[in-house]
Amino acid sequence: SNVMAIAPTATISNIVGVTQSIEPTYQNLYVKSNLSGEFTVVNPFLVAELKRHQLWDKAMVNDLKFFDGSIEKIDRIPEEIKALFANAFEVEPRWLVDAASRRQKWIDQA
Repeated sequence: SNVMAIAPTATISNIVGVTQSIEPTYQNLYVKSNLSGEFTVVNPFLVAELKRHQLWDKAMVNDLKFFDGSIEKIDRIPEEIKALFANAFEVEPRWLVDAASRRQKWIDQA
C-alpha cells in the first residue's frame, strides 16, 4: 500500500501558498499560465526574508524581473540568502540526485 507520495503539484501549491513538491523552486519570480489565464508568482518566503532585512522595495522587484527571478546576481542580497533561495537552475545537479537517493526509501512513489 502507498503511505507517502510527493505532493502538491505546482498549480495546487500556488493556490494554497506552499512550495511545489520537494524540488528547488523554479524561479523566485515568474509568470504562470493555466486555463484561468496568466499570473505572476513571487516566492513569498523570499519576500518575507527580504523584508526582514529591509531589502524589499521597488528596485528589488525590478531586479527580480530583470534577472528572470534569480537573485544570484543582485549584489545587495547577502550570500546566505542567495544560498537559501537558489533556484532550480542554480542548485548543483549532483546534490539533487544525492538528496533524491537519500529520501527515496521513505517515499512509495520514488
